[in-house]
Order: sequence, then structure tokens, then C-alpha cells
Amino acid sequence: MAFAEVHKPVLYGPDVNVAQEAVVGLLLGKAAATDEVLERLRALVEVHLTADGAFFDSRAWIVTAGRRVPALDRASLRQCIAARHLTTAVL
Repeated sequence: MAFAEVHKPVLYGPDVNVAQEAVVGLLLGKAAATDEVLERLRALVEVHLTADGAFFDSRAWIVTAGRRVPALDRASLRQCIAARHLTTAVL
């Protein structure tokens, strides 16, 4: 098993208005966007505004995992094919 950390800023829009619309559309929904929520969100977006747009921090982890599958003998392979778990291309 392996873990790879990804840490990249995410652009929500080139300006405050577009970024605010993006956050409302992606996370809040129009029903939850009361006047107070929109004011607080706008202030937050303004803090994250740069010359290149409104960026927010983002982190993710890519997990790669696998499991070992025991080798099957020819009789077991035929049983799997009969049960439609494998195609005949395996043989």
C-alpha cells in the first residue's frame, strides 16, 4: 500500500463574484445562500483573492493498494469460466 500527498491550490474564479458563485454552486446550494452567508462568504473569498484569481488551499491523498490473488490451476480456471467469472482469454 502506498500513499501520495497532493497539495495544490484550487482556483475558484478570476474574481470575487465568480468565485462566490462557484462556492455557492458547488458547496452550499442556492437555498442555503442567505444574505448573511453570502456576506461572510464574500469576505472569505476577498481574503483569498490574488492577482491571478481566488485560490483556496487543497489537499488530497492518493492511495494505491492491491491484493495478491493466489494462482489458479487449470481446473479452477475452468470452474471460474463456467461460472462466468472469467473469459476464455485467460486460458
